[in-house]
Amino acid sequence: MTEYRIEFAKKQHLPFLASIEQQAAKLFPAHLLPDDLKTETLPLIEFVVAQREKRLWVAKDSRGIPVGFALVYWLEQKALLGEIDVLPQHGGQGIGSQLLAAVIDHLRNRGATALYLTTFSRFAPSVALYAKFGFIRLSSRNTPPWLAKILTDEVASGMTERVAMVRHLP
Repeated sequence: MTEYRIEFAKKQHLPFLASIEQQAAKLFPAHLLPDDLKTETLPLIEFVVAQREKRLWVAKDSRGIPVGFALVYWLEQKALLGEIDVLPQHGGQGIGSQLLAAVIDHLRNRGATALYLTTFSRFAPSVALYAKFGFIRLSSRNTPPWLAKILTDEVASGMTERVAMVRHLP
């Protein structure tokens, strides 16, 4: 079994991330993620800034090659999980859980009170991962306005089965 190491991303990891994002997107059926969105990636500058600000983690294989990543955005004492992706050939080995655990641990240590995210409501791997970590689905009236705007934008782009979730951090 391959061992994976989770750490803050370094500059040399950045060139791998767009490919990880694109390959992970292929796992989503077209009714969840339209095919024209499967080639979209975050701009390199997003990764550069997140790496500098220590908001970007990578999962590396035994050779030191990134096989997954997680990226968060700070919103005062709250955070938004912007992306969490793992190469399909490394899926099912707990990498997503390791990345999410590292993110939550870091956020707690920084004094964050909550971690928010949006996800597909019926994509089994995501549903299982977030349930395991105690995320709860937000109703429309409990969704903060800034997160409701993100959901609205996602739906407008063709991702119709999105939901907002939160994990409060004690």
